Amino acid sequence: MARFVQGVVALAAVVLLATCGGGESPTAPSGPATLAFTVQPGTVTVGATILPAVQVAVRDTQGNTVSSATSPITVAITSGTGTSGAVLGGTLTRSALGGVATFTDLTIDKTGTGYTLSATATGLTGATSAGFTVNPVVADLEVGNHTDVVDGDVGSVAALVANPGPDGISLREALLAVNATAGRHTVTIATALAGQTVALTSDLPPVTRDSITLIGLAGTDGKPAFTLDASGINGPAALIVHASDFTLRYFRIRNIPLHASAALYIEAGQLYAGEPGPVKTRIERVSIEDSEFTNEALVYSPTSQTHAISVRGDPFTSDLTVSDVTIRGNRFAGFKGDSDAILAGIGGARCVLERLVVIDNSFIDNAFGIEVGGHTGPQNVVRGLRIVANTIVGGSGGVVIGIGGEANVFEDALVEDNTITSRILLGTADGTGSRLRDLRFRNNSGFAGIFVYANGSANTIDQLLIEGNSQDPATPEIAIDMVGLGTGTVIQDTRIADNVLVGNVSLRGGQGPVGGAAATDNLLVRTVLERNRIGGVLSVKAGIENATANEVRELWAGSNLLLGGVDIAGGIVGASGNRVDDVTLIGNTIARQGARGVQVFSDAEGGAGNTVAQVRIVNAIISAPQGDFDGELTPADVHFTLTSDPTFAGVNGNITGDPGFADPVAGDYRLRAGSPAIDAGTSDSAPALDLLGCLRFDDPAVPNTGAGSQPFHDLGALERGPCGGSPRLRAPPQPQIDDAER
Repeated sequence: MARFVQGVVALAAVVLLATCGGGESPTAPSGPATLAFTVQPGTVTVGATILPAVQVAVRDTQGNTVSSATSPITVAITSGTGTSGAVLGGTLTRSALGGVATFTDLTIDKTGTGYTLSATATGLTGATSAGFTVNPVVADLEVGNHTDVVDGDVGSVAALVANPGPDGISLREALLAVNATAGRHTVTIATALAGQTVALTSDLPPVTRDSITLIGLAGTDGKPAFTLDASGINGPAALIVHASDFTLRYFRIRNIPLHASAALYIEAGQLYAGEPGPVKTRIERVSIEDSEFTNEALVYSPTSQTHAISVRGDPFTSDLTVSDVTIRGNRFAGFKGDSDAILAGIGGARCVLERLVVIDNSFIDNAFGIEVGGHTGPQNVVRGLRIVANTIVGGSGGVVIGIGGEANVFEDALVEDNTITSRILLGTADGTGSRLRDLRFRNNSGFAGIFVYANGSANTIDQLLIEGNSQDPATPEIAIDMVGLGTGTVIQDTRIADNVLVGNVSLRGGQGPVGGAAATDNLLVRTVLERNRIGGVLSVKAGIENATANEVRELWAGSNLLLGGVDIAGGIVGASGNRVDDVTLIGNTIARQGARGVQVFSDAEGGAGNTVAQVRIVNAIISAPQGDFDGELTPADVHFTLTSDPTFAGVNGNITGDPGFADPVAGDYRLRAGSPAIDAGTSDSAPALDLLGCLRFDDPAVPNTGAGSQPFHDLGALERGPCGGSPRLRAPPQPQIDDAER
């Protein structure tokens, strides 16, 4: 994994071991009003994905995109257009992100002209796209034999048709002929070759001509029925694409030798021996669909790097663009060692990788599933990444996203609706002044932890959303780990909401040394945790392992179920001069076995000269048999909280008593009737919704003993009322412990 974010992956291993244990005022925008197609559907071949992906924006009455809009938007073939009876395939309803819905997998099953799409959303004026055409599959060449021989006339398509040689047309001959002939070309495989394998004797000719489609064969099961065995190749890849408007469907490529870099290269900025010039500085609209890439029969060394698909700009060339690459409906298996199934990234300077879509693929037992990033620089940009509805099983990392180098940017990424059984790695690697921003990780399941690392110097991670995800109960003890590992890095404006997490959530300003250098002057700021069910510890540390002058500040956590308790420390394990400041825990249920419920220390486990300031606990239920509090908290820091600690009870609205959980042994922490926590909280600065998204409720049978404009908020994460369901999250069998306790 040479690549783009190798530092992020290496750091993950190190840290995991350590933690195992004055102008005019702008016009005020109006609200959402209309829809508009911002990326129009283009001409497409029947059954193929419409590229680039269609985009529909939510706009206000002034024509501005409403970036806060999240409306579900539905597209359909406009009635009376195109061919009667045509069906629009793919995911037809998408929620807007940043005010824009992106439709990554649309197809149409009948040819025709004059098609348009209509977009609709509740409460908004709809929109109609520009017209487009769906072309038939017209094969210029049909491959009729499974040899790898060139004995026909490959000077042009017409020449090869006229003189195919004694054995008919081979795939190698077809590629040579279409490369030599101007225009759009489609190469198909004769149905008589179903089940056959071509044993490649060398790399196939690179695709250098734009607008080429290769269509293999599909079996009755929908899987590829035509195979390329790449064990005989001697170059970097079985097939190299140096052209735009390229499609590959229904091919199986297997046995890529370990001296090769990949089964398939999609690359800008490079020429190989024998290729005609000029170098393509822009590659766009490439689709790889319904194919298989397997290397299960090969034995990898731990450092082997032979990938399935590599999407890249030549790392030594500047001003390159790779855009609108869709990888859909494929199977990847057996790329082990230090390899990725899909590796995508850019180097050079002023290069762009945009709108890479990886959707509805299956990844089985690869070392790393999907890795996307950028390096070198300056001014490289990766944007518009979509990783949606994939199944990623096994390996060390399911998804790796990162940026390194000098002054580069990775922005606007969505990882959504995936099943992932391994780790998720996000972060900045080496270099200075790079930024990872606007990354949404939503509605994924499984995953053995989300690791967010800011390394390098003055690099920034901001606007990270982790929402609606569900961790597998059998996963390791880490759920989310966020930390600064470099110098002067910033992780800011993170929102973690509506997740079900089994392991610890660890928020650390700095950790070091990593690679011999202590983490210094890093900042983790403005983090929100809301409505999460967390089975492990919420651990907040400004510095660990000799880290100095790092900060965690402005942490707000509301309506969470925290079954591993809360640990806050300024610094531990040799850390010094670090600071935790401004932490608000409000409306949470904190239940912990094996340790105190909330522990707050400026220095712990060998830390010295660290500080914790302004920790506030409000509207909490704390249930910890070994004691609710330990360390530096005072009664002045705790308000409207149910606690068994007599030092804290009886002041600031704090009360004592049995919280009256419905069935805590079974993981049900709702309140029974008669609980002293009912209508006993303050509404001041409190979240309006409980853990389940229910509004706080005034129980008419219970006197209001709370405060604020609505003095009937229940204590804890769960409001007793007509809305609530059954939130079940059991704590892990063994009490979770964090780095301070190790």
